[in-house]
Amino acid sequence: MKGNRLFSRRFGYMLIFPSAIVFLIVSIYPLLTGIMLSFQNSSLYKGDEKKFVGLKNIITILTSDAEFRSDLLFTVIYTIGIVVIAYITGLVFSLLLNTDVPCRTLFRVLILIPWVISPAVSSMSWSWLLSDQYGFFNNFLKSIGVIDKSILFLADKTLAKIMVIIIGAWRNFPFMTVVLLAGLQGISKDYYEAANIDGANAWQRFCYVTLPQLKNVSVVTLTLVTIWTFNNFDNIYMLTKGGPAQSTEVLPILTYNNAFFRGNISYASAMATIMLIIMLLVSWVYFKASKYNKE
Repeated sequence: MKGNRLFSRRFGYMLIFPSAIVFLIVSIYPLLTGIMLSFQNSSLYKGDEKKFVGLKNIITILTSDAEFRSDLLFTVIYTIGIVVIAYITGLVFSLLLNTDVPCRTLFRVLILIPWVISPAVSSMSWSWLLSDQYGFFNNFLKSIGVIDKSILFLADKTLAKIMVIIIGAWRNFPFMTVVLLAGLQGISKDYYEAANIDGANAWQRFCYVTLPQLKNVSVVTLTLVTIWTFNNFDNIYMLTKGGPAQSTEVLPILTYNNAFFRGNISYASAMATIMLIIMLLVSWVYFKASKYNKE
């Protein structure tokens, strides 16, 4: 019996061994290599020998890189904007889909389209819709007489910032909706019956029953979307490439530009390391919040 259990355990290890090797190659090795490069002075275009410079790159970024600070500020604004809008929108739609609305199943399928559609396809579609020359929105507003001149949705600094946040929220709110809907369906009806007996109205039931019961689900979804958005590259790069005049440039794009356009691999790796530390801090806050909720 003991021999069978030992064989079963070894057989299980053998099954996961290939996947573990692939995971180490495609995830752990690049991560460790990137961290090591952040302590060197490696360049993509120069053939100089790699030298260990310690924390020089990280200190330079944090103390004297104005571009990094500017992009960090917009990255934080961009992340918070998307997370807040996506959460509120997802909560509203989940509440609606949790009721007996007509064609509820159809709406649940349709609401997933922004989430499942390819980022490249959605970005190209939005670029067409927002184009100042042939875009649908500009042509429609002109046809009904609202505007005479095209609105530069992606060419104006302020409008471009607003649009990339709105589009990012549009792409993330289906995930919020699905997860929050699952949380709503897990709330016992007994809580609502007790609230009705106590004379609570719809708003009071939402504030004192629904939201507290969604606390754990909300913490998980908010943390995940925060991490995904903070590290997101494709949304802004495909829409504006960080323009106009770097007004929508976020840290992933700045890191990419430093690595492959400016050739400073070590400096870009140091930026990625700082981003990793920020995300670890966010994860730490999440685990602390989860532990507090359980207590």
